Amino acid sequence: MKPQYCTSTFIRWSGANTQAVFGWSQRSAVPLTPKQCAILECFLHPQTLESGYRIYQELRTKLPGIQLTELGDDISIKIMQQEIVYLTQGFASYLELQEQVNLTAKKPLFTPYPAIEFQEFQREFQELYTLGLIVPAVGQVNWGDLRRSIPLCGITGFSRGTPIDRYYQRQFLQAVGDKITGNVLEVGGVAKDREFYELDASKITSYRCMNIAPGAGVDFVGDAHDTEVIPAASVDTILIFNVLEHCYDPGLVIRNIYQWLKPGGWCLALVPTAQRLHDRPADYWRLLPDGLNYLFRKYAQCHLYTYGNTLTVLATFLGIAAEELTPAELDMKHPDYPVIACVGAQK
Repeated sequence: MKPQYCTSTFIRWSGANTQAVFGWSQRSAVPLTPKQCAILECFLHPQTLESGYRIYQELRTKLPGIQLTELGDDISIKIMQQEIVYLTQGFASYLELQEQVNLTAKKPLFTPYPAIEFQEFQREFQELYTLGLIVPAVGQVNWGDLRRSIPLCGITGFSRGTPIDRYYQRQFLQAVGDKITGNVLEVGGVAKDREFYELDASKITSYRCMNIAPGAGVDFVGDAHDTEVIPAASVDTILIFNVLEHCYDPGLVIRNIYQWLKPGGWCLALVPTAQRLHDRPADYWRLLPDGLNYLFRKYAQCHLYTYGNTLTVLATFLGIAAEELTPAELDMKHPDYPVIACVGAQK
């Protein structure tokens, strides 16, 4: 049986400037061509690629049930759950049935349908599918090896290769490596971490590692919640990677870091936003991008970096390694689905 697909999207229609929009999302709107709008209408009900093309050809010969300009010159439309609905007050009407007008019986709406051959239809369909505007119909999702309640690797992908958050951590380090200079303090690191970072040693005067427990690569034991553990204004760069989620008061730690930095010094922080629970010694929080921005609000400047997408979030939770995905799959960014969030903040 051939797979079936259906449309699931919101559209902001304004004639030539029609866009797919994403409610409750930080994702930017996506421009849509008249041809793409017509294809979305063809997959109102579950269809195969071939039957969707046949419907396109049928609707090309029909007159519109309503002219969208009768509703306004800038309107919001929902195409999902086998309905086309006009949201009279914009996206806010999504949850208010009395503010919705069902247009399903009025199709075709996005007329006139441009002429299109099947191969071009297939290419346009694939683009809409990649954008997430057309999705597998209910019951058509192919879970394969992912239909499981236990991860493929219980140690975040280490048993299969490079954990995906490590792949992104290296990208962050490449982006901020020029800020790691002078007297460097790493909070919560160990020897193997330092080797992974591949830092430019010529820019580093000293490199010390503080941890709450002794171990290989730990220069001294200390608690980042304790303001007195480091002299004020004594450090040029502070690294704190995968640590703030283990701090019972991350705000206090960030304030302490501010005190320990010299004027103009940098704090480089990384936190997981999509990762299994992991103690050592406890796992208190998942700090999201807006939360990080807020915690570093007192710094002179703060730059936020996020990495990840829907696929890599799922892969991270399942313990799939970076080597099992393509660079294109890893490097695509979706603002609503970060695997890690990072900050470069200057005192």
